[in-house]
Parts: sequence; structure tokens; C-alpha cells
Amino acid sequence: MNKDNNRQDNPTVHTLHGHPYADILFRPHHVSPVHPQMSMRARAAQFAPFAALPGHSDVLEETARYTDHPDDLADDERVWLDNALAAILDSHSRKASITYLEPDSHKSGGRIVTVSDSIISVDPVQRTVRLSNGTRIDISMIRHITPIEP
Repeated sequence: MNKDNNRQDNPTVHTLHGHPYADILFRPHHVSPVHPQMSMRARAAQFAPFAALPGHSDVLEETARYTDHPDDLADDERVWLDNALAAILDSHSRKASITYLEPDSHKSGGRIVTVSDSIISVDPVQRTVRLSNGTRIDISMIRHITPIEP
């Protein structure tokens, strides 16, 4: 069969004159009599290039994960927080609601956390607050503190 005859016999191919694959576009798909067709699962495994990279999806998820970033407090806000902390330490119950930025262990920033508990101690050297549940909070990460009355 001649290429030119095939184009003339098939009107659809004829309209695609000049297309580089016009002579084979509408031919039936070749099926091997010797080799079985590949299953869809095996075909998908061949064409999943990034699935072979261990941890690739974890890296993408980590990159997409949102973290809050600390805003530097103004001097008057820092003084207000220091006074509020001192007042809570002088109170009988020492219970407080503290909102702070918990640093992220994998990337910069963190998440805003609010915890309500009793303050056990304040370490002025390390600048941390220790709560009765064992949590240690860096004073520079505290964003808001409110006393809780019993």
C-alpha cells in the first residue's frame, strides 16, 4: 500500500495533509502476539518518576507547611509583659494563661500556642518560665500573659 494512496482513501487523513504523522494517525493500535500487554499497575509504576525518591513527598509537605514568625515586640509591650509576669509571680495562685510562639524544630518560625497552668519558677539567667506541667517557655517568645484567678 502506497502512502499517497492511503491519504487519498481516508478523507480524515486527507484533511491532515502536511501533518508529519498523517499516514499513521488513524491506524489501529499494534498488539504483539508474543508479549502480553502491561497491566495498568505496572505501567503506573514505570511512569511514577518521583515515587522512587525516598522522602520526596515528605519534603514537599514540609515545604508547604505554614509556620508563624515572631513579631518583635515594642519596648512598651515588653515592659507590660514583664510587669504582668511579676504580678502573677507575686500572686497566691501563680496561675496564668500564656500565649507564646513555640519554635519549629525543622524550619524557621513556629506555631502560636496558648497554655493555662501554674508558673513554678522563672530563670532570669536562661530567661525561661517553667510551668507545673514541665513546659519551659523562652520569655522572648511570650506574646501575651493573663493571670487566672482561682
